[in-house]
Amino acid sequence: ADVRLLLRAVPLAESSPAKDKVICIVTDVSERRHQEEFYRNFIQNISHELLTPLAAIAGHVANIKECSIEEVDGWRRSQEIIEHEVRRLTGLTSNLLLLSRLESGVPLRLEPTNIGVVVETAVSELIRLAQVKAVKLSIQSPSRLPRIPADRDRIKQVFINLLDNAIK
Repeated sequence: ADVRLLLRAVPLAESSPAKDKVICIVTDVSERRHQEEFYRNFIQNISHELLTPLAAIAGHVANIKECSIEEVDGWRRSQEIIEHEVRRLTGLTSNLLLLSRLESGVPLRLEPTNIGVVVETAVSELIRLAQVKAVKLSIQSPSRLPRIPADRDRIKQVFINLLDNAIK
């Protein structure tokens, strides 16, 4: 099993009649090790995810600097890529902030929510990305869905993440 134990041994004081005795404390640190490994991997992954769009932006800024004023197509293409990468960075940052709020225990704001409207909103926010990737998005649902108690913003973020991953 993947169990990690921490053993601490402390000798009893010299003045004690049991001076050749030791107190041992054994602590299971398996879960803490798993959390530390998770956070190390998380930091590595998020660093990579942040560096990729930044490198693309830097490359296209350099391209714009080198383009002559007559090379309008080059400027426009670089501008589109920079805009796309900035949206990507904004999304990553929003996800990090959301994760931070979730870990800090910010309570859910449950209210009667029309999930159909939430899904439509998520799809509308990603329709352009889907078009760029030649992916067709469509919604198939009953005409009247019951309202459910949900945190509208958080459930929308769930749908956006799922759709974004599916499109990519």
